[in-house]
Amino acid sequence: MKNFNQRPASTLTINLFLFSLLALPLIINPTISLSYDTIYLNPKVYWIYLVILPVSASILFYNRKEITKYPVGFYIIAAFLVWILINGIFFHREFATWLGSKDRKDGIFMHITYCIIALGGMTLLMQEGKHKTMHLVVKYTTIGSIALSLTNILQQLNLIGILGTEAYEGVIATPFGGTLGHRGYMGGAAALLLPVLIWSQVHSLSRRIKILNAIAIVFTTWSLAGSWSRGPWLAGMVSVIWLLILEKRLINWRTIATLLMGILLFLLSSFLWNPNVRAFGKNGDAEITGTNGRDKMWSSAVKGILQQPLTGWGSPALWRIMATQNDAYLVPESQDTENWKVYRVPKGPDSAPSFVIENKNGERHGLDFTMNKTHNEFLDYAATYGVPALLLFAAIIGMSIWGSRNVMPGISASIVSYAIYLLTWPEIVRFAPIAWFLIGIALASYQNGSIFKANRGYVQSGIL
Repeated sequence: MKNFNQRPASTLTINLFLFSLLALPLIINPTISLSYDTIYLNPKVYWIYLVILPVSASILFYNRKEITKYPVGFYIIAAFLVWILINGIFFHREFATWLGSKDRKDGIFMHITYCIIALGGMTLLMQEGKHKTMHLVVKYTTIGSIALSLTNILQQLNLIGILGTEAYEGVIATPFGGTLGHRGYMGGAAALLLPVLIWSQVHSLSRRIKILNAIAIVFTTWSLAGSWSRGPWLAGMVSVIWLLILEKRLINWRTIATLLMGILLFLLSSFLWNPNVRAFGKNGDAEITGTNGRDKMWSSAVKGILQQPLTGWGSPALWRIMATQNDAYLVPESQDTENWKVYRVPKGPDSAPSFVIENKNGERHGLDFTMNKTHNEFLDYAATYGVPALLLFAAIIGMSIWGSRNVMPGISASIVSYAIYLLTWPEIVRFAPIAWFLIGIALASYQNGSIFKANRGYVQSGIL
């Protein structure tokens, strides 16, 4: 498995690769700023381009000849990458499409980085083998998830506050967002990491790692529940069920006890410190039973996709689509001309659609559609880069889940979690590189499951 025609990546490079990925969610700039992105987003973008990308590229360079052993995984990622490059070169040459919107930074350049990370994960698995690769993944995931979860838990316990309370630009920071800034992002990261942590309980190499792993499961479950976000809750629940179906040995007292402990700690902290975080439908659309405007975003995206199915709209797709829609569709009050007057504020298609709404008493208030992502990444890929990008991304996700289900069920379950999360949230650079790394490992399993059958005995015996 380690017969190479070129020198493999060094142990230092491999450890730096995994460290840089799992450290990403923790990177912040603890400063006073008028922009949330200066604190939470921009430092992570610098970390991705200056640390993760070079290390990923070096892993891929060292193992470049191993790519030929993954023709299915390589070709599907290459096809995805080629399509979005074609889209940016021939159809949407704007900087926003290549760099991403100001508060997202998730343009074509970032997607090139995602693909390099995935390919790095694929080749790393072949170089190190399943046993050593998963040992490294378990170690870094355990330590990284404990550190990340603590930033949420300490906020739940009111021991630390929210950085950036004086800011007014960018993606707003919310309670329980920790170093990711937003509770929805924190929940998504926790839901992504939880299946790997649970799966690794029976694969850890030492007693110390098993103890740390149990702590990580408790803390990650606690932070996932404490995100108070339905999409991550659903993602975490379904992925754990999927994992337990695939790996029935995990249905044991250790798994149940650690999950229940995390939930109980969440309930206790909520009861004592945060009894009224989000109401269940009492205070409008922003509460936990509301849609937060997702229904309007999804329907707008579908209309836009039907208008330009092949090429998409570029970035910011949602705003560009909304710029073509009439006031009556975006603001239902405009249809009630007796009681309301609605004025659209003149803006270009790359700016947030804004309206002034005046009631019959002459009182006015503003309405801004500030969210520029569809909050369904599958729809957003189609809206931004066209339906081919959606189909290729869906194929990458589907192949990753199905191909790794027997060989690496924990990785498969993590990608299930990510797929469900992306149904109600956008893909964000704050932890997406970790997901793409896992996708790379899963795609390697898809192509080379037979290679690892000889190692299955080690897994079943609990040595791994």
